[in-house]
Amino acid sequence: MPIVKSKTSLMSCKESPKFPVDAVRRRIEGWVLLEYTLDSNGAPLGMQVIDSSPKGYFEKAALASYSTCRFTEVQEINPGEKLQTTLEFKFS
Repeated sequence: MPIVKSKTSLMSCKESPKFPVDAVRRRIEGWVLLEYTLDSNGAPLGMQVIDSSPKGYFEKAALASYSTCRFTEVQEINPGEKLQTTLEFKFS
C-alpha cells in the first residue's frame, strides 16, 4: 500500500496506479493532474482530470487509483478546499 507524504497531509492508497497496457506496449510515459476536495473522513470527492499528457492514456488509471486513497492529518486543509495532485507514469 503506497503512502505519500505531502505538505498538508499523509495519504494512504489501497491501489497503486496501474500502467495501461497500451502505454506499456508503446513505451509511452506521461502524467495526470487531478483536482478534488476531501470529505470528513479524508476520502477524495468530486475528482476530475484537469490536464494530462499524452491525452487518452493515463486518466482512467489515475482516477481509479486515487479513488482508493484516504488522507490523514488534514488539519491544514479547509473544508471544500480544492486540492490538486499530479501522478506521473514512468518506466523505472
